[in-house]
Amino acid sequence: MHLDLTQGCPTKGRATLGCAAQPLAGLKYGRTIDFAESSDYVDALECNMTPEADSQYWVAPFIQDVFDGIIAKCRPDVAAIVKAHTSMHLA
Repeated sequence: MHLDLTQGCPTKGRATLGCAAQPLAGLKYGRTIDFAESSDYVDALECNMTPEADSQYWVAPFIQDVFDGIIAKCRPDVAAIVKAHTSMHLA
């Protein structure tokens, strides 16, 4: 499936939206990419602590900001698809 993330956004925001959407590209079908993940899970493991439940599914704050501020605003349909097809916790 191909999703045009620029559809419905003002021309000025097209380049920004395309660049901002790149970190979310790996979230489809339950996959994730390392820099999209919050560091909380790995940080806990590295400190010999038990990570909080489901913290492996938390996203980095900048990913949530991009998702809320750009993707969800310009393309709520795409936001719904991403949220439905990933195990990552996107608010």
